[in-house]
Amino acid sequence: MNLKERAQAFLDRKPPDEIAFVPGSIAELFIHNYALGKAFDAEMLELGELALMASDEAVETHSTKEAQEYFTECKTILSEIIAKVGTA
Repeated sequence: MNLKERAQAFLDRKPPDEIAFVPGSIAELFIHNYALGKAFDAEMLELGELALMASDEAVETHSTKEAQEYFTECKTILSEIIAKVGTA
C-alpha cells in the first residue's frame, strides 16, 4: 500500500473510544490534503509539523494501547508526508 492509500485508510479508520475525536483537526486536514494529492505550501507544512508535535504528546497522554497505536500511526503518516512533500 502506498502512502496515499495508507493516508486514506487512516482517515477512514474509526478512532478508539478513548480519543475525543475532533473532525477537521490539523492532523486530519494535513493527511486529507495529501490523500487528495493537493499541493503543500510553507504554511501547510508548518501545520503538519504542529500536528506531528501534538501527536507526540497524544501518544504520551493516552493510556490505552489502542489510542497509543492510533496516534503512533498518525505520527508515522505525518512524518512520512512531511518528508515527502517537504523536499518536493
